[in-house]
Amino acid sequence: MLDLARRDAKRVPVGRCGDSNPLMVKLARRGRQVVRLLAGDADILGRAGAEVAALQAAGIPVSVVLGGTPSVGGTAATSLPQIPARRSA
Repeated sequence: MLDLARRDAKRVPVGRCGDSNPLMVKLARRGRQVVRLLAGDADILGRAGAEVAALQAAGIPVSVVLGGTPSVGGTAATSLPQIPARRSA
């Protein structure tokens, strides 16, 4: 996916540092187009729900583009975070 980005696009690796929310809000408020690529099932294993919520709370429009597991796609499209099922003891 990164190979398809514009040549002048700035790439900022954030991994799982937890600092992606304020960074995305800051860049979007500066008029930058922000794209967050997540590998795997982002709503279950990643931070997609928290990132979407942070951007929406800041009044920044968000689009979620699905690319992975169809069974998880419905919740990603609604911009609602997954709530992990409780494990029995």
